[in-house]
Amino acid sequence: MLIFDICILGAITLQLLVFILVRYLPISSDSMSRIYMAARLCSLALILGVSFYWLKHHFSTEGRYLNQDGYYEVCPYCGANVQGRERNCRICGQNMYEKNT
Repeated sequence: MLIFDICILGAITLQLLVFILVRYLPISSDSMSRIYMAARLCSLALILGVSFYWLKHHFSTEGRYLNQDGYYEVCPYCGANVQGRERNCRICGQNMYEKNT
C-alpha cells in the first residue's frame, strides 16, 4: 500500500504546486481554470495508472510459482492455487513439472 500513499502524495503535491503558481502568476481566470483542470486530470491519471500497475502485479503469478520446498503454489498455466504436492493442476489438468519446449 506504500505505492498508493506515494501516488496520493504526488497528486496532492501537484495540486499544491499548481495552486501556488497560479496564485502568483498574472494570468486570466479562464486560463487559471484550464490549468486547474489539467492538474486535476494529471492527478487522476497518476492515481489510475498506479492503481492499474498495482493490480496487474498483485494478481500476477510471475515469480509466485514455487515455494521454498520447490513445489508449485500456483499453476503456471492457469494461475489456480495448488494445494500440496500435486503434479497436475486440478483446474486445467496440465502437468506443472513437465518442461515445455
